[in-house]
Amino acid sequence: MNRMSDAEIQSIYARIATYHAKYLADKGVKLPALKNKQGEYIKDALVLVRLAKNYPDTDVVSKEDLTAFMNAFYNNVVDVQQARHLSMQKGWNVLSGTRGDRLPNGEKLDSGSYKLVDLENVYPAFR
Repeated sequence: MNRMSDAEIQSIYARIATYHAKYLADKGVKLPALKNKQGEYIKDALVLVRLAKNYPDTDVVSKEDLTAFMNAFYNNVVDVQQARHLSMQKGWNVLSGTRGDRLPNGEKLDSGSYKLVDLENVYPAFR
């Protein structure tokens, strides 16, 4: 799954925005804009959309899959850092295997994989 339609991206983003306004905005979590002034998708928003696909039944997304997804919109994406930064720096409840995060069931997340836990709580280490 490398490409989503614009309609699917907008639908997922709208769901994220609804949850953000209800649960996260007042906790300091910033919602990235979906597009810039030139009408191009913003990387943070695209990564968040991919991680939120099928919410609340989100899947674990490998760094390779996330990179392939981003390459459908941007040329030559080599290393997607946005998923990791969305949690620690921006507050979204995204687990990272690179940090050694564990899934809610206690299972260790593979290194280089990410999972959006929910859109109702901030990442525990976010300040």
